[in-house]
Amino acid sequence: MKKDKLINSVAFLDRNYMVFYDGKSFKSYTFNFPVNSVRDLEIKSRDEVTKELKMFLEKNKVAVSKICLVLSRNVYFEEDLPLEVDESAIEAETNRFESLIPFSNVGVMLFRSEKSFKLIGVNKDFWESFREILDSLGFMTFSVIPAFALGNSYEDKPFDVNSAKAALRKFNSFTEFSFLSNIAVVNLEQGPLGNKTETKRTKLLIIIFVVLLIAFVVLFILTRAQTKPAPTRVKSVTQPIIIPTSFPTVSLTVTPLVTSAPENIKINILNGSGKAGQADLLRQDLNKIDFTTVDIAASVLSSSKTTMIGFTTSTPADIKQKIFELVKIRYPDISIQDSESSVYDVVITIGNLLTK
Repeated sequence: MKKDKLINSVAFLDRNYMVFYDGKSFKSYTFNFPVNSVRDLEIKSRDEVTKELKMFLEKNKVAVSKICLVLSRNVYFEEDLPLEVDESAIEAETNRFESLIPFSNVGVMLFRSEKSFKLIGVNKDFWESFREILDSLGFMTFSVIPAFALGNSYEDKPFDVNSAKAALRKFNSFTEFSFLSNIAVVNLEQGPLGNKTETKRTKLLIIIFVVLLIAFVVLFILTRAQTKPAPTRVKSVTQPIIIPTSFPTVSLTVTPLVTSAPENIKINILNGSGKAGQADLLRQDLNKIDFTTVDIAASVLSSSKTTMIGFTTSTPADIKQKIFELVKIRYPDISIQDSESSVYDVVITIGNLLTK
């Protein structure tokens, strides 16, 4: 079975016997130490005790468990000290008390109650041997406490089922009063006191930590206040009031644009050159560049050798440019003017070619 799944139980260790109390049924099982195997708080034959204890547990079907090992008053030594005694006196008295216990491996704990200090001293080899034996048999020794830790109502009475129940009720808290914890001073009212110097040091460290924490918070707040951007002032803008006004309706006449497609341009050629066929030659030239709406007509001999090209105001500029460049090839002397013709977009009058 896993250690964390074990039930809690109590074992009461006296000079000549050990009593097991099952944590569920509270049945008690008393194991008397083999003759001459344990004497005067020392184990003389550990192998014999281990063998006999194993047989005892198997015979009584005592389940392995987590054990609180309670030491009988017959197992430990004790001495009372007044509460008024100072720390140096306690240390000196503890050393003196330890030196009086007739064993080579002594464990001492100082307990504080409402009325006095109490020094408890034990032969560590005695209870440690039983703890090791129990652990080898599958048990787990959770704590080792003197009967004094149960309180006066149980310390002065024979250990019985009521004492075991009291121990089980405080089972987890006994780690604070256990010889396994190595705590120097134990306060039965408030728990372990520890060393007074360590307590003062702990308080000092806590105070320093709190002061540093407060300083850090203040510094953080000041830093945030300095780096926080100033609020942007928003100017109040008065929106203009728009008063609707009635306006007269304007009727627009849209003049359609004359398309720049050459085939839609109406051209009239007047031959004033004095030479027959000039108008037809020019028409052929215009047809080649897609000006297909071209009329020709005879004209009186022009008095000027300059060929005149008349464009209406609606004639597109690209059309003007194409016609101008074409006519100039055949008749370099050209003059452009506005035409007032209502029939033709372009009127070309070929100049007198007979004039030298």
